[in-house]
Amino acid sequence: MQEQDTTVFWEPYEKGYASRLTQPFGGKVHVPAPFDCELDTSDFEPAPAQGD
Repeated sequence: MQEQDTTVFWEPYEKGYASRLTQPFGGKVHVPAPFDCELDTSDFEPAPAQGD
């Protein structure tokens, strides 16, 4: 949230994930199967500044 990005990970394997997609807040991000949907990030807000 500090970076104001959305990251989607898929294709898990023993060391993590084989694929990922990072996009800034404000658009739609496709979430692959088994969910296979669009995540609308237009209402996402930045994280509060530290100390707030």
